[in-house]
Amino acid sequence: MHPNVSVVVPIYKVERYIRKCLDSIIGQSYQDFEIILVDDGSPDDCPKICDRYADKDTRIKVIHKENGGLVSAWMCGIDNSSRDSEFVTFIDPDDWVAERYIEAMVEIQKKTDADIVLVETKKENQEHEYKGSFKIPVSFYDERSLINDIYPIMLNSGDFESRSVPISRCGKLIRKQFVYPNLKYCSASVTYAEDLNIIFPILLDIRSMALIDDADSVYFYRMNLSSMLNSYDRNMLKSIEHVYPSLLQICKDKAKAEFIPQVYADYLAASVQYFKNELQNPGGLKEARKNIRNFITSNDLLKKSLQMTDWKRYSRRLNKMIIWAMSDYGHFNRYILTGLLCILKKYKVWKFQMTQKSTDIPEKEQGESCHEKIFDHQ
Repeated sequence: MHPNVSVVVPIYKVERYIRKCLDSIIGQSYQDFEIILVDDGSPDDCPKICDRYADKDTRIKVIHKENGGLVSAWMCGIDNSSRDSEFVTFIDPDDWVAERYIEAMVEIQKKTDADIVLVETKKENQEHEYKGSFKIPVSFYDERSLINDIYPIMLNSGDFESRSVPISRCGKLIRKQFVYPNLKYCSASVTYAEDLNIIFPILLDIRSMALIDDADSVYFYRMNLSSMLNSYDRNMLKSIEHVYPSLLQICKDKAKAEFIPQVYADYLAASVQYFKNELQNPGGLKEARKNIRNFITSNDLLKKSLQMTDWKRYSRRLNKMIIWAMSDYGHFNRYILTGLLCILKKYKVWKFQMTQKSTDIPEKEQGESCHEKIFDHQ
C-alpha cells in the first residue's frame, strides 16, 4: 500500500531538538505516511541521528545533500517524495506536532475534499505559553467563500502584516498537485518571506480550504526570541527583491489583478522589517543609514506601496513611524529618528538579556524564516 501523505522535514544544525520532532511524527495516531528527512549538509550529529531513526522505521527516507538553504532542502524533499502520495505536510525540525496532527487533517480532508487543510499553529514564547494563529473563523471554505471571505483579506486586512491565512508552509496538509506547478516561483537563495513564494500561488489555485481547531492536532512552533533580538539578516534585501516582484508576477500569471494592492501592502510591511533589520547592522549606525537610504532611493515598489496602502490606519505607532520615515527620509528621520530607534533596540536587547539570565529559552536554530523582529515581541 502506497503512503497517502508525505511528511517533509528539512534539517540543518538542530541536534538539540530533532529527536523531539521525529518522535512526535513517528508517534502519530495516523500511520499511512512516509517521512522524508533532508539533511542539508548539517555539520552536527543530525545526519547520524536521521540515519539511526531510518534504521528503526521503514517509513523514513533520509537524503544527505550539500548545504543549500531551507528552500532547497524542502524542495528536495518534495522531489524525493513518493509520486503516489496525494498530500504533503512540512514540519520544521525544531518544531513538533500533537499526536493527531496528521489524522485530524486527513479526516477533515476526506469529509470535505478540501485541497488544503490548516491546523492551529501555536508558538512557544518566553513565558512558555501558547498563542493561536487563526484570524478567521474555523470552518470549511468552498470556492465561493474563498473568493468572498478569504481572498479580499488574504495578505492584508487593513493592518500591519494582518494576513487572514497563515502563510507558513508548516501546519498544513496540501494536495501535491498544487505544489508542483508553483515550485517555479521559489528560489533557494531566498531566506526571508520564502514561504510566500509557494503558499501564495497555491492559495490562488485551490478550490477549497478547511481549518481545524483541535488541541490534539496542534503544530507547535519553537520561537527563539534571543535570535530575533540579536540577529542581522544580510540576505534580507536580496530576498525582498526576489519575493515581491515574484508575487506580482504570480498575480499576472494567474490573472488575479485584484491581489496587487495586497501585495503592495505586504511589501510595505516587509520594508518596515528591513528598516528594523538594518538597525541591527553590525557595521554600525552609519552603515545602516546608508543602506536604508539606498533602499528608499529610486524604489518604485516602495513608492507605489506608500501610495496604495492606507498605512495611517495601522494600529502600531512604531510601524507607522517607520513608514513615515521611509516616506520622507530627510535629515531628521535619517539622523535623529534612526538614532533613537537604535538606542531603543539596544535597550530592549539589554533588558531581554537581564530577564533571561535565570530562564532557559529554547532556541530555534539556523534555517528558520521569521518576520517578527525585536519590536514585535515587546
